[in-house]
Amino acid sequence: MDTTPEEAAQVVALLQQGLSQRAVAAQLHLSQSAVSRVYRRFQETGAFNRRPRTGRHRCTSERDDRFIVSTSLRNRHLTGVDVQQELRRVRQVAVSEWTVRRRLKEANLTPKRPASGPKLTAGHRQARLQFAREHLDWSIAQWRSVLFTDECRVCLHGSDRRGRVYRRPGERFAQCCFAETVAYGGGSCMMWAGISLEGKTALVFVPGGGRGGGLTADRYITDILLGHVVPYAEFVGEDFVLMHDNARCHTARVSRQFLREKELRTMDWPALSPDLNPIEHLWDELKRRVRARNPVPASVDELKTALLEEWDGIPQETVKKLIRYLVPVLNPDGYVHTHVNDRMWRKNRARHDNKIVGVDLNRNFGPSLNSRGEGASVDPNHLNYRGPAPFSEPETAALRDTILNSVVPFKLFLTFHAFSEAIAFPWGATHEPCPDYVPLLEGATVMAKAIEQTSGRLYKVGAFKDIMYRAEGTSIDWSYGTAFIPFSYLIELRSKQHKFLLPNDEIEDTCKEILSGVLALAEHVDKQTCVNLK
Repeated sequence: MDTTPEEAAQVVALLQQGLSQRAVAAQLHLSQSAVSRVYRRFQETGAFNRRPRTGRHRCTSERDDRFIVSTSLRNRHLTGVDVQQELRRVRQVAVSEWTVRRRLKEANLTPKRPASGPKLTAGHRQARLQFAREHLDWSIAQWRSVLFTDECRVCLHGSDRRGRVYRRPGERFAQCCFAETVAYGGGSCMMWAGISLEGKTALVFVPGGGRGGGLTADRYITDILLGHVVPYAEFVGEDFVLMHDNARCHTARVSRQFLREKELRTMDWPALSPDLNPIEHLWDELKRRVRARNPVPASVDELKTALLEEWDGIPQETVKKLIRYLVPVLNPDGYVHTHVNDRMWRKNRARHDNKIVGVDLNRNFGPSLNSRGEGASVDPNHLNYRGPAPFSEPETAALRDTILNSVVPFKLFLTFHAFSEAIAFPWGATHEPCPDYVPLLEGATVMAKAIEQTSGRLYKVGAFKDIMYRAEGTSIDWSYGTAFIPFSYLIELRSKQHKFLLPNDEIEDTCKEILSGVLALAEHVDKQTCVNLK
């Protein structure tokens, strides 16, 4: 990999300070051969820049490259040929489709299958936003009374359109590389179920008969509402809320009349919003379990038997795991202050002696004030002022109370900071390794690998005190040691080069790499939790 002049200067400076080539390579995330090559070039030429290259010049200029990238970013659905033709039409530059693809790859733009979903109008988006605002402040007790329900159809021979095969030229139609399909999936079954924080209903197979073979309103009333929802509502009590979507059988006049007669309250559900229903994720879990059976079901009857067995085998812990908490900004007052007054302000806006001094919230999670307080300060004017007492600040106290009062056991805690490009886990306050050092290291490595595959960035992983510094009162020490959240991580985002002043053009890339890392880590934690449950 080519090194920039800035990296070359760092290499030379560190080597001249007496560090070994291996140590410099590890610190700068370079290969040892690259470090050796840079230093040899500096000794020969006294320059940090690479020697002029020989060979054929690039067939595109920097402006051409920017045009290729910007054209693709303006319309993500353009193919390489489309961008090639646009380059020829606008800039009169003729290059091959593969040249265009290489330029896009250099900008970390690679072709992927687009995610698909229902087409949402402005009205749909507004309804979804309104729904979120109306339920933003709901307590766990309120959500506990909601029964999330849905229907799902499962085919005997499901198709995975994302499947790929590795084949040689000429093997496209080879039997081993061919994906056979069965008309109408070889048979299917429609099922209904409901989930809540308290448990899940029985899995009910419902016959078709409506338009398109779907469930009719009459069967919905007799088979579902009378047979399962009404008894469940009586168990919950007067606070019961039924969540069902806007399918015809749910919104039919007879269905609505029945619900009124039984005094069953329903949740106003925005149209085209299946992704808001947590049971959708449980359907995916159920299908994965059935497809993993050996042997797989060979008939519709066997499919139904497998679905019933796997549904009964899904623990309530899995249902509770479908809940995620997201706190976009733990320090809203400080966040606003950075946009209005002081860009580099890092604390909240707490007062001390009638003067705003602020508290470093990531030092306010403990421990007691009798501790040494390493990495934190008792001086109100210090950048790392830890506050007058643990959880003295409303922000940290609110987060503490939310976690400790939750009926759902948390499995993963993530807190995001800048700018060291690192994934740290407990401990930060002591040099002793935490009891779960190995599984925490495995999770951090999974996340770092996903980030590297997305953007090529290399994030350090390790205990906070090993890869950062020793600090008391951090949120991850508290979440792991007191709240007993087994996977607790502090993520330091970009950029070591720009520190806290991340350029605008790096924000989107940072979000993409971190999102891929978080998703990979969440999947890893889910797998580890399932293994522990079994």
